[in-house]
Amino acid sequence: MEDRKGGTGQVRVTINGRHYKIGCDAGEESRIVELGQYLDSRVAELASRVGQVGDERLLLMAALVLADDLAEAVADLDAARQAPAEAVAPPAGMADDASLERMNRLAARVEDIAARVASA
Repeated sequence: MEDRKGGTGQVRVTINGRHYKIGCDAGEESRIVELGQYLDSRVAELASRVGQVGDERLLLMAALVLADDLAEAVADLDAARQAPAEAVAPPAGMADDASLERMNRLAARVEDIAARVASA
């Protein structure tokens, strides 16, 4: 659903059948396309439930759903960070260091998403 304009730092994203040109830093094109596809799928889910109530309303509803998902992920991450280390058992076969590294990567990703949402 998305087409990339090669090397220009701009992509065309299709949401709910409408095309939008989005500027981005060079090298971020594929990530923007991926995010656009994800947003389009969330908008499609909403449209199937509430009908075609207009692009603006569907995008607002999708943004609120995604903001709620992000808030829950941040709260879960905060709770995991505050839990005593002995209460967090690593998955079977995974060393404590590997579990900690995995959690740190997840935390960095959630914080990056939160920063991008805050600056939007």
